[in-house]
Formats: sequence, C-alpha cells, structure tokens
Amino acid sequence: MDYYVLREIITILVFLFSIIPSLNIPSYETPFSPHYQFYGGTPSECLLSRLGESVKAPIGIADYGISPNGPFIRNTTQLMGVVKIYSLKASSTASYAPNSITFQLNAVISYQHDGKQYAIWVQNVLLYDTKTRNVVFVDNLWNFTSLHANVTGVKGSGNISAADIRNHYITFYYDYAETPGSNVTVSLPAEIMLLSNVTTNLKGEPVVCFWYNDGYGWQKYDEVTLTNAPGSTNVYFLIDGYNYTGNKEYYDAEFVIAGPGDGSCVDVTSSYLTLRLEYWNGHNFQEVRNAFNFGSDTGETAWGVKTSFYTSANGEPEVLITSGKQVLTQLWEDDQVSTLVIHTNIVQGNITVLPEHSLNSPNYSVYSVPFRGGEAVLTIVQGEFGIIVSNSSGVAGEANVVISSPGIYTVSITQFSVKAEGTVMVPNTGTEVEFPVNITAEGVVRLSVTSNGNLSISYPLSVSVNGSLSLPITVSAKNLTPAVYDVIINVTLLPGIWKVVFVKVVVISDKYTFNLTYESKGDMPRPYVVLKFPNGSSVNLQLPVSTVVPNGTVYNVERVIDEGDVRWVTPNSTEGIVNFTTTLSIEYFMQFLVNFTFTVKGDKGYGIPYIQYCYLGHLNDTAPGLVWADAYSKYSYPECLPGSGNGERWISFNYSGVISKPGEVINTYYYNQFFVNVKELPFPLYALINGSNTTLVSGWYNASDVIEVENITYYPKSGERYVILSVSPPVIRVNSPVNIDVNYVKQYLVTVESDIPLYALVNGSNITLTTGWYGSGDTIHVENISHYLNYLTREVPLNITPKDFVVESPVTVKVRSVTQYFITLISPIPVKLDVNGSPQEALGGLWLDSGSRVTILNYSFYMSPFEKCIITEISPETFNVSSPETVVIETEKEFLVVVDNVSAWYPYGYKLTLNAHIPFYEVGKFVGNFTVPVGSAITVRGFVEEHLVEYINYPLIGRASSVLVIIPVLWYLIKRVKKH
Repeated sequence: MDYYVLREIITILVFLFSIIPSLNIPSYETPFSPHYQFYGGTPSECLLSRLGESVKAPIGIADYGISPNGPFIRNTTQLMGVVKIYSLKASSTASYAPNSITFQLNAVISYQHDGKQYAIWVQNVLLYDTKTRNVVFVDNLWNFTSLHANVTGVKGSGNISAADIRNHYITFYYDYAETPGSNVTVSLPAEIMLLSNVTTNLKGEPVVCFWYNDGYGWQKYDEVTLTNAPGSTNVYFLIDGYNYTGNKEYYDAEFVIAGPGDGSCVDVTSSYLTLRLEYWNGHNFQEVRNAFNFGSDTGETAWGVKTSFYTSANGEPEVLITSGKQVLTQLWEDDQVSTLVIHTNIVQGNITVLPEHSLNSPNYSVYSVPFRGGEAVLTIVQGEFGIIVSNSSGVAGEANVVISSPGIYTVSITQFSVKAEGTVMVPNTGTEVEFPVNITAEGVVRLSVTSNGNLSISYPLSVSVNGSLSLPITVSAKNLTPAVYDVIINVTLLPGIWKVVFVKVVVISDKYTFNLTYESKGDMPRPYVVLKFPNGSSVNLQLPVSTVVPNGTVYNVERVIDEGDVRWVTPNSTEGIVNFTTTLSIEYFMQFLVNFTFTVKGDKGYGIPYIQYCYLGHLNDTAPGLVWADAYSKYSYPECLPGSGNGERWISFNYSGVISKPGEVINTYYYNQFFVNVKELPFPLYALINGSNTTLVSGWYNASDVIEVENITYYPKSGERYVILSVSPPVIRVNSPVNIDVNYVKQYLVTVESDIPLYALVNGSNITLTTGWYGSGDTIHVENISHYLNYLTREVPLNITPKDFVVESPVTVKVRSVTQYFITLISPIPVKLDVNGSPQEALGGLWLDSGSRVTILNYSFYMSPFEKCIITEISPETFNVSSPETVVIETEKEFLVVVDNVSAWYPYGYKLTLNAHIPFYEVGKFVGNFTVPVGSAITVRGFVEEHLVEYINYPLIGRASSVLVIIPVLWYLIKRVKKH
C-alpha cells in the first residue's frame, strides 16, 4: 500500500476518535472548569477580555452573538463555510498527520423536548494534507446539554464511540465521507464548501445533514437522526450571546482552521487563503455581520496565523489567512459593514452584486447568489455596486446602489427600460421644445445624447431613479434647414447595461418646396391634386407638380380614376399638410372589373368558394361575384369546395389563372367525387371502370362511375400466387363513399416427385398428396404408408424429403421407394434367414426387398429345455427374391432323456432299453418317469429322467452264507473223521 494512502487512513481513524469539543472540560477533580477561568463572566465579558492576546487558538471566523450594541440571539437552519486555498504549508503536533490541517465548521443545535432544552454540538470538518493536497471529510456530534453528557439515540451512516475527556469517558458520534470528492487530491487554487443543515422528520425528530462541495458537486455524506427526541420543537442552530450551553461552552458558529485532531496544534508556515462563514436567513446565504477571528468550542488550535479583513469580489466581507503574528481580535462588526436588502421582481432566481467595473467581465455570473421568496439580504462593504437579478429565462432586472457608510440599504429591482416620443416638431426660429424620456430603473443612470445635425440639446449627465422617472430633454433648432434629424439617447444603468432610444426631430419653416409625381402600370389618365392654402384659396393641378407652397398647405390627390371596366386606384395616402419640404410619388394600380363564378357537377352539400386574388398588390379573398382586381394578376379558387370531407368532395382541376381582360367572366368547374377505399393488398387488384381495364387503388372516383372488380389470380413469381376468394361489393356504382373488401389466400406450389401414391395430413385432414397449390401457412405431414399392388406385392417409401413442413414457399416433396414381395413361411417353428448377409427371424412370412439374396438356416428350435424341433427338410433353401415365394420346412420333435445323469436326445416314439452293469450280489431297477427293472424297454413320448437304484441280493447272500457255514463244519467233521 502506498505510504501516503496508509498515512491518510491512519489520520482518519485517529481523527475520528480524537476531535473533541475541548480538552478543558472540567474533571471531577477540578471543581471549576478551565473554561470558567478562560472565559470567566458572561459570554460577552469573557470574549472581549481575550482581544489582543497572542495565544494558540482555532483561527478563522466565529459569530458569538456579540455586537457593538450588546449580545443578540440568532437562529438558522443552515450554516455554510467556504474556503478558497491559493497556497498553504503547515506542520502539526500530531505525529500521525504531520502536514495536515483541519477546516472545521462548528455549531450548536438547540431543540426542546419534553420541556427541556438540549444542545448538540456538530462538527463538519475538512481534513487537508498541505503536502499531498489530499482532502477527507469527517463529521462529529457531541452532547453539550450538561457536563460529561453522552451522545445516545442517534442513527446515521457512522458510529458511536467514546473519548477519554479528563478521566471521563464520553460517547460521541462520528462518520467520514465515502462519497465522490472525499479522499481525493485537489488542484490549487481550490474552493471547498462545507454545509450543515438541521430539520425535523415526520416524527418531529431532529435531523442534521452534512454536505461538502469540492468540485464534484454537492455531496450529502451523512444524515443523522436524533431518534430519542420525537416531537421536538424549536430545532435550529443557535447563536446566543447571552448564555452558555449546559456544559459551559459558547452558543456560537465557527469556521476555523486548527490541528488535525486529538487536541493537536497546527503551525502555519506559509498561507494565502480566504474564509467565509454564512448563515441561511430565509432567503439566501448571508455572511455573518459580527465576526471574531478565533473559535472556542473545539480543542484543536493553530499558531502562526495572521488574519486580515478582506473584501470578496462581490463586496462581501471575508477573512484573509496568511502566516504571521497571531493575535485574537474582532474582524468586523455591525458598525463597519452594511446590510443590503434587495426586493426582486421574481419569486426565486440568482442575484449578482459586484462593483460596477466588474460587471464588464464575461464571468460575472460565477458570483451570483441563489435566493427565494422574492428577496435577498447581503452583508456588504462600502462602495458602488451593480445588481443583476436573473432566472432560467434570463435577466429579470437591474439596479445600482452606493454604499456610502455602514447601515441598512434597501433596493427594489425593476426591469430597466427607456422610452421616448417617436417624433418631435421643432421650428427653426430658435424656440425651445421639451419632450419626455421615461426611464424605469433603480439607482443612478447616466445619459448621453447625440444627433446628426446642429441641434441644441440640453439634458442632465446623470440622474437618480427610484422606480420610474419622466426626464425632460430640451431641444432647439435656430436657423437650421427644415429637415428630419435623428437624436440618439443612450441611458446607462451599469457598465455594459444600457438602453438606446431614437427620436426624430422635425425642423419646420414658413414655406416649403412641394414635389408630387405618380407612376402606374398601363396607360392611365393624368391624375389631379387640389391644393388648399392657409388663406382659404385653392388650386386644381394635374400631376406631376413641383412648386413652393406656404407652411400648412393641405393637398388632396385624386384616388380613383374610372373608365368603364378599367380603373386606376392608389393605396397611398392622398391627403396631407405641407409643413416641411415634401416630395411624394403616388403609385397607381390598373384594375379590371371581373365576374368570378363556378359550376358544380354533383349533388348538394357543398359550400360557396372564396376566391383569392390581388388587390392593390396584396392578396385578398372574395365570394363569387363582381370584383375589381389588379390587371394581369393571378387568381386562385380553392381546389375543393367547402363541405368536402368524410369521403366526399367537390374538386376542380383548373382552378387558377391570370386576369387578362376587363369584364371577364371567370368560371371554374367542380366535379363531385367519392372516396373508394380498397383494402390494402399485397398484389394489384384489377377492375373495369366504366368499361376500361385498370388497376384499382384507393382514391377519389367521380360520382356515377361503375366499378367491376375482376377476380384474377396474380402470380408474383414462379411457384407463388394470390387467389381472390371473394370481393365485397364486386360491382359498384359510385354514389357514396365505399369500402371494397377483398378476401384472398396466398398459395405456394407443392411439387410431388413419387412413383407411388402419397398420403398426408394437411392441417390435420388426411388426403392424397399430389402436385398442386396449397395455402400459405398450411401444415403438411407426409405419411409413410406402403402401397399394395396385391396382397403379396407392395411398394414401401424409404425416404420422404421433406416429411413435415409449413407451406411458406414453393416446396418439392421427393419420395424414394422400394418394391417388396411377401415370402410365405410354412413352418411349425420360427424361421431363421440370412438376408443379404444379415440374420433375420420370422414366423408365417415376411416382406423382403426385391433382389434380396435369401438363405434359410437349418437350426434346432427349443420349445423348452427338454423338447426341441429339428429341421428335416427345407424347400427351397436358397433363392433370390423376384416374386412372392413359399418356403416349406419339415421338422421332427426330439425329447431329452436323462438316464443316470447321462443326457441324450431321442425322437418321439423311440424304443429305449434301460441297461446297466451291476455286481452279482446286487440287484437294480430304474426309477423316474418309469419304474422298471434293468434291461426293460421304454417308449420316448416326452422328457424322460431315470435313475438306477441298486440294493443287496439278500436271497443270494443268504444262500452264499449258508454255504460258507456248511463248508467249515464239513471240513471239521472230515478232520475228526480222519482222526478216528
């Protein structure tokens, strides 16, 4: 991890746990708080006693509610601190942030709950590293209601923690910003704004919000609700010069620089920056009117800071922070600054107040102050200022004001305007004539009046206007030649904001030259003019005229000259008074008297047309009849008569022309037509219209036209066609609007390539599928069904392509089939075959492809483990399939015979002798399906199992035993006999 990033994280963590209200909070061991010793007495007394001291303290702007007239109380819902850093170097006593400094916007929220007043101290803090220019934003809440009071019952984005304040663990709330613009590096110069505001939610719980703006737009990084105080009242930031909080701290508002936390001190080695502390006055943010250069409630301090009274670009006071000797002092107070109250002519917008010379800057709008409620109140220094009020529609009003000494100034904004009479008559005898210039403005305006002649003009160079003023301007024209002179009046309210009005000054004399000519199209008689002189005499002269007449002579020129159906007429003014040198030219228009008429073929329901024609060079409208129209000018009837619409119209195809001769009768013919609406089709529709073949489309058709729609199938391309199913109506005599509805189907050609009949399900219905036209969207499933030529011969489809499809284009269905013959198998047992090298098994018969090579296999068929059939004869045994065939198989049954565990198969009816070899002294028999002595014969008619049973031949053994007994006895007897 980067060293600086790690260090910033450590700085934030230490800062969150270490920014404390003050390290001088009394402990239980100290009966009197160092605050009492530091500030002893009333807030005003202890504050003023510190002035002039050179000690470590938080430095910047603080409003304690102390003015030259004594203490005061101010409450507001919003506070804003603005710092503009041009350069800054500093070191702190905090080892974890050796180059960091804080800008702290500190204030006390006061509210009442359950009859008790509470004080919560809030900090909106900018942590700035003077080496890396990294910025981080942090907030804190502390309980100032009483000594050692804890912050409880709060809900926000942060956490509750505890700090050891002189052996007392006090809980407080903290959070740090993770919104855009926090923990970033800024470029200098940098303007950074902190904003804290307080309100209540629907439950009446106090809610405080923390904001900042460092170039990323306004970011609300925390919203803290005091959830243990529902129904609270009088919730606001309180500045109170009369009282301390419950823990003996000031009710003040501060925007100060100090150490980076934990009661640390920052040593400012080099600095050039400005600070502003503004409060919301209900209309706009306003700089505080009484400011000290040091704070009190925070425990962090600064050293080496020099403060100076500074005037911002828009005339508001602010503090300039440089390095130097640090002295506690008062920056400004009510007796040194002024309050400017501006009443506007809009509800909300922006007000720009700048020294007049600054308004020439194209960027003056960056100093504008948003306002609402139709009013703005600013704290301002002495000087001459211009005021511009604007909103989204542009500039709404302007004014200027001179702040000559401290006080309250009120300005009402109006829309700056200047008006004057257009023409002023001035004799050339030297008589002075006054004319008014009406000025609407607020402030001092400057005038400049010029002319293009030697007029003598008298006017003030500047004048103060409070709302509106009628300013007299004096002009004289002694011995000037009678003529019209232009006077230019420039009225300036602010640099770059001025109004210019023009006045024509007509200089008159006793006698004037009078020149009168005329012009005309066509050869016209010369017109006459009657001149009536001031002495009552008159003269009738034919134009053109050039003469000298007395001032005040009245002239009257002949306006119309008639000659039957032709006349000449002028649109010019033909009467007037000669009171200056006059040259006039009268323009005459030649006109013909024409009769506009019209004829209609068709039923009633139409209106009268109004014809457009030229009269004295301008377009005019008239109903049919006699009118005077400019000769050789164009005329135009309406293309359709009034009343046309809803499917019926009266239309002319020759409705305009040129008026070419007098007495002309101009007639326009209108046809009655009805709209025939043809359903939109993807193919052309053909019809006989009055017997002529044409393509029928939606359009206008003459009344009584006969339309016969033709049912013609249209083929747009190969394999595709549109078939008309029905037309409604098929025949029409046009006498009203009509809709022609065409019911049609789109079809595609399906081509079947198959040697056998083919069956298919078309939209679920079974049909024989043949080559033909099928509807677009039809669903076709081709069935795999064999075609039987007879009961022993058939054709079997092997492959159908495609088999399932939706008709959306021309399709070719291809079928590949094979001929099969039935092979009859006459056999009591299943038959095993070799068909083209592949084994098969069948019983009774099977279908085989034509040309198959067949071999009948000889095998034994076991009906059970004890019974089988053996094939004795196959006919035929091998053959090629070319026609139906019958195969006969002869078989013989055999049964399993097991004799004394020796198995053998014997045919049905076989005579089997059961023999066995046994000792002479035993006898035996066979036991099983049969019980017979050894040597017996049995007949095999099924499964046989026999076991040999042997036993002693007791009769034989008895006889043998007797012999054995007798022989020794005989031997013994013989021996005795021999002895004797």
